[in-house]
Amino acid sequence: MFWVTMLLLIVAGLAACLPHWAQSNPGVRGLRDAFRPVEGFIGLAAIVWGAVWIVFQLINISAISVAPIAYIFSMIVGVLLLGVGFTLGGKALASSFGDSGAGKQLATRHTQLAPRRYSLGTSALITAALSIVLSFANS
Repeated sequence: MFWVTMLLLIVAGLAACLPHWAQSNPGVRGLRDAFRPVEGFIGLAAIVWGAVWIVFQLINISAISVAPIAYIFSMIVGVLLLGVGFTLGGKALASSFGDSGAGKQLATRHTQLAPRRYSLGTSALITAALSIVLSFANS
């Protein structure tokens, strides 16, 4: 579960950062264009997996007494997955609910998180890298 989470965090972080990087580096535009058609799917996968990750962490809340920093760090991973997921797939998720109250609420959340897309993506990439390094340090 850890490696799937880290892979998804890296892919979602890259997808969130690529538009910003493409502005300053024209060589990245091809990669950005490759990610653009699947951004919504990556976002929806990140939302679902982030929710599952947080529920899993809440079920294992007793781990906070053993390793509180690792537990909090793991919760941050779940929140980042949700945040990056909403910036990437929030529009697709909102459109699937139509004009209902939930659809309007999701569209509002997406609009609020959209300006933070690069910050969330960068945070996701840094957190994934740090998590992977720390996982090898604990081995």
